[in-house]
Amino acid sequence: MIWPFVRALARQGTAVTVVASSSHARLCEAEVGRQATGASGPVRGLGAEQPRFTRMWAGECASQEWIVRGVDAVVSPVADDSTDIGLRWLDAAGAMFPGAAVIGFGAPDSVSRAILWGRANAREWGSAAPLPDRDGPITLFAGAGGASKRWPIEQWVALAAAIRERTADADVHLLAGPVEAEMWSSAERGEFAGAGGRVLEGDLSSLADAIRASRVFVGCDTGPTHLGAQLGVPTLALFGPTDAQVWSPVGPRVRVLAPASPRSMEWLGVETVLAEALAMTTRGVKLT
Repeated sequence: MIWPFVRALARQGTAVTVVASSSHARLCEAEVGRQATGASGPVRGLGAEQPRFTRMWAGECASQEWIVRGVDAVVSPVADDSTDIGLRWLDAAGAMFPGAAVIGFGAPDSVSRAILWGRANAREWGSAAPLPDRDGPITLFAGAGGASKRWPIEQWVALAAAIRERTADADVHLLAGPVEAEMWSSAERGEFAGAGGRVLEGDLSSLADAIRASRVFVGCDTGPTHLGAQLGVPTLALFGPTDAQVWSPVGPRVRVLAPASPRSMEWLGVETVLAEALAMTTRGVKLT
């Protein structure tokens, strides 16, 4: 969800280093760097697992070699001066990046985030470009990190079957990640596999490639759905207990299905999702 901010800075000539888990940092470097075409400010990703970053949580900048000069600002959602751990991180950031402004921001509906995005002109400069229409598969991602955000597996299986029944020439890919698959019961894993589901192995670049090839991507409030939106893929996001007004994916071709107020994912029926998914895939698709 910070990609529009990073992209806006890069497009305006600012060099940006993104510190996150190695896989996420590499993905941001590759994808945002690719989309910020012609930007003079490069996007670089660094793994947060490095000791110089992990020890910041203890308030430490333990080595002179870790000190980085010439940085204008350190921007982070963890810079919270209301907690001891946040204060320790802030102290370490100040020591590691002398002279840099240390700026914190909150959730998408926070004032701090709105101010920061406004300073970066993220609305003008941070938008992802929509991908051209393609004849790839309709990709269904049957998973979410939080159990309450998951649509029941039987609903995904029924949706895949309904799309296959209603379309004459559209391939349907039912996917999940290893983390999601581990959370399922043996019965759920069996139902998923029986419907032709595939657990997507490999790093996040493999996930990005699978999403980018899609005619449309359908997922819950989870990382892959936000990724699909930022890749410019037509993305249908399914919400339940989380507030779509706050956490909706940001992208040029996003539709959201959300209840009037947060509630269990059981509120959402297969026919509702089917109708929206088909509406997003009718171009070049023969319906039966």
